[in-house]
Amino acid sequence: MNKKLSLLASLENIYVFTYANIVKRASTIDVIWFNERKMPSYFFEVELTTDIYNSFIKFGELRDFYAKFYIISDVARKREYETKLDSNIFREIKSRIKFMSFDELAIIHTNSHKFFKTNILI
Repeated sequence: MNKKLSLLASLENIYVFTYANIVKRASTIDVIWFNERKMPSYFFEVELTTDIYNSFIKFGELRDFYAKFYIISDVARKREYETKLDSNIFREIKSRIKFMSFDELAIIHTNSHKFFKTNILI
């Protein structure tokens, strides 16, 4: 997990799934998972030192898509996440935004590799 996200990307450019100005804004999201129809289904923002509030603003601009939103950060920033998400401005999308710590992500990553390795061998 010590790789740059860009090295893990399966696309050089994101799909043009809507108006150009929205695609341009979406392209600033750290990670996007697309469904089989090439529509976004998950948006992930990795927050090391930048303001989580800015990620919430991006998510708000993408709220019309049937997608889930994740903030990936250090567990020490969870309180900041909760406090800022509690702002009335995010009321409409609050239930669609989740927090995942780096440790939780590492566990999921490790277990997914074990799962695929096991299933390939069967």
